[in-house]
Formats: sequence, C-alpha cells, structure tokens
Amino acid sequence: MNNSATRILLVCCALLLPALAFSQTPREAAPRRAPSAGPATETVESLRQQLAAQRAISEQLRARVKVLEHQLASGTAGGELLVVGLHPDAAKPPVESASPNSAIAEALVTKGLVLLPSGTLRLTPSVTWFHDGQGDNHYESFAYGLGLEAGLPWGLAASLYLPYVQRNYPLGRKDGTGDLSIGLGKQLTQETAAWPSLVARLTYTHDNGADPFGPVPIGDGFRSITASVSALKRSEPVALYGTVSYRHAWPKTATFWGGLDYQTGRLTPADSYGLTLGVSLAATPGISLDTGLSFDFTGRTRVEPLGGEAYQSAIATAGYFTLGADFTLGKNLFLNLSAAAGVTADANDFIFSIMLPYRF
Repeated sequence: MNNSATRILLVCCALLLPALAFSQTPREAAPRRAPSAGPATETVESLRQQLAAQRAISEQLRARVKVLEHQLASGTAGGELLVVGLHPDAAKPPVESASPNSAIAEALVTKGLVLLPSGTLRLTPSVTWFHDGQGDNHYESFAYGLGLEAGLPWGLAASLYLPYVQRNYPLGRKDGTGDLSIGLGKQLTQETAAWPSLVARLTYTHDNGADPFGPVPIGDGFRSITASVSALKRSEPVALYGTVSYRHAWPKTATFWGGLDYQTGRLTPADSYGLTLGVSLAATPGISLDTGLSFDFTGRTRVEPLGGEAYQSAIATAGYFTLGADFTLGKNLFLNLSAAAGVTADANDFIFSIMLPYRF
C-alpha cells in the first residue's frame, strides 16, 4: 500500500473513532415527565365520583326509611301517613287503597262499615228468607226490601229501608208492608296505621207494620231507636270489623194476641244489645268473601193486661254464624249473597239473603 492510501485510511479512522466512542458512552438520563392523563385514568376518576354519589343517595334513603318506620309505628294525627318520597312533590297515597268499584269496598258499605261518598246514591233491592222449626210447627217468612242510601257532606250518610213481608206460620198466613226505618251515619275517625276507622249510626224504626200483635205479625209494633258504633281495620287483602249496638223501644197500650184470644194491656218492650265480629277477604277485585258471628241479647218484655196480672217474657239470645260473598257485576252493579245459621235456641234455623246494590 502506498503512502497516499495509508494516509486516507488513517484520516477515516480518526473520523470514525470519536463517533464510535460517543455511541458507547452512557448518555445522561433525561428528566422524566409526568405521564399524561390517558383514557384509563379518566375512567377510574369517573367511577370514583359515581361511587361517592351513590353513597350519598344511600344515606338519604336510610334516613327516609327511618322516618317511614316511625310513622308506621305511631301514625299521624291527620289520619293518613305522611310519605316522604325521593322527590319533594311525590304523591301521598291514601290509607284506603281499595277501588270504590271493588267487591270488598261494596261489601263494607253493605255492612255499614264505610259510608258512601258525598253525592253518591245507592239503591238496593233485596230478598231475605227466614226459616225456623220443622214439620207442622215451622215458621217461614220472606222479606222483599228496598233500601236507599245517600252520601252527604261532612262525613254523613242517610238511609231508608222499607220491606214487604210474607209470613207462613202454624196459625195462618199473612202479608203486608213492614216497618219503615230511617238512619243517619257519621264517620267519627279515619283509619290509620295503628287505629281502625269508626262509624256511628242512629236508626229510627216506625211502627207502621201491619197487625204487629196478631197471631201472624208483620210489623214489630213498637217505635224504636237503635244506636251503633262500627270499627274497621284493614290489612290488604283482609278487613277485620266489629259492631256494637243498643236498641230502645217505647212502650204502648195495644190489643195483642195472648195465645188463646186477644187481650188489651200495656206493653213495655225490653232493651236489646247486639255484637257482631267478622272478617272479609278480597279474593279478587271482583269477588270478596266474608264470615262472622253475631249475637242479639234481649231482656224481659213486661206485659200488663187490663184487669189481669202482669208478667214478663223470657230473656232471649239470638246468635248466628254467617257466610257471605260479594261480586262485581258491572261498573256500578253488585251482587251480595249471605247465609246465616242459628247457633242458639232463640235464633232462626236459617236465613238466606240476596241483595243487588246499584250506585248512581
């Protein structure tokens, strides 16, 4: 190799050696920058915010549940529960949730446990069959009744009932108009979570029935007034109820059948007391079932014949076991069926009743 080539080779090596040395020398680490907030970091932060919001909502719900539990335990003075909703404008559902056109709602009106709303009329034709005794010593009666009820303002309701009676007794048969009765009901308290609703009723019965003191009487023969208070407590689909009543009749002088012939004298009817307990079940919105027990306790009626010795009748207790069913036939038409069996010696053996209430 000549000198020129050697020189060129040495110059190239001199130029390449610094570059090779620089590539092999460790570089000073550049300062690290904070990682940029990528999509994954933003997702984690969003989840944290959602979790915090959910915890706040859960705390609010716990506080409201405590308020509702307190109200359910004590009830409010106004007769309905104050429901705290998630929204301040949430509606407050009433205590009575049954539809006014449901079968159980109509059954409660039929029993006098609930009054008709103001401005509502209810017409109720009915047929009732009474049977007592056997063979030639049996007593059978049919009462064809027509009742009218009207809902009034201020929690009042008025009622009127007039029967037409047919009797078939061992001493003969007779039919005619029975005693007219007029009633007025008042809602005393509304049902709450802890207490039942109360309805008071006052009923006057006139003595217009035909031949009340004959061997086959149609009417009762006495003017009387009956006061009653009914309690109702519902826990859907069941409704528990009870009624206590007191009846007072005014004495009168009349001619009456004494067993062998007619006598004239002073009659002082005994006061009577009633007790009814029962339960109704809403089987479906259109069907309700009912069962209960009822008792009537009557004291001694005093009889003072003119020119004869006074005497008193025996104490009587009439008890019945009842079964019933109510059906919704249309928007405003209903059917009520009931059967009662006497459970005491002074009661009729059987009573069957059919009612067809219509609202308008």
